[in-house]
Amino acid sequence: MKNICRFIVLLVFILVPMSASAKNSCGLGPTVLQGSNGLLSQTVATITDSSFGITNLFAISTGTLGCSNSGIVKVEQQKMFISQTYTNLEEEIAKGDGAYLNSLIEVMGCSVDAKPEFVQLSQQKYEQIFVEQGNREQRIETFLQTITNILDHPSLQNQCQRVS
Repeated sequence: MKNICRFIVLLVFILVPMSASAKNSCGLGPTVLQGSNGLLSQTVATITDSSFGITNLFAISTGTLGCSNSGIVKVEQQKMFISQTYTNLEEEIAKGDGAYLNSLIEVMGCSVDAKPEFVQLSQQKYEQIFVEQGNREQRIETFLQTITNILDHPSLQNQCQRVS
């Protein structure tokens, strides 16, 4: 009986602080128990999150279950997209239209309304975006950095969400 009491006390000391943070967390537990603010429901949400670590890892990396993509994941997605579509983007930015360009605008976190300004600014910085020197990885980094700097333009700040 003494051991059971110790276990319960230990459980309370572990779960209560964890459940207090569950209110602002993401994952399967808080999603299933959405709107429940009681200590018991938050504790259940925390236990659910702890039990389904793989699900939460997937949710955090994909932005589902109330989780948001971290800046690192988003930047890696942007780099991968640029790497896979570099040649197409080179043509379409020069032209000012195309499916890959539209996808780039979306991948960079901009709304469809941002397209005219995004295209104009990208065309103005074309030589900085598509540099000839350096290896492929360096050119992709330069591309991403230049496009990211373009997003700081006052006309795009309200239409694009920067990755922090």
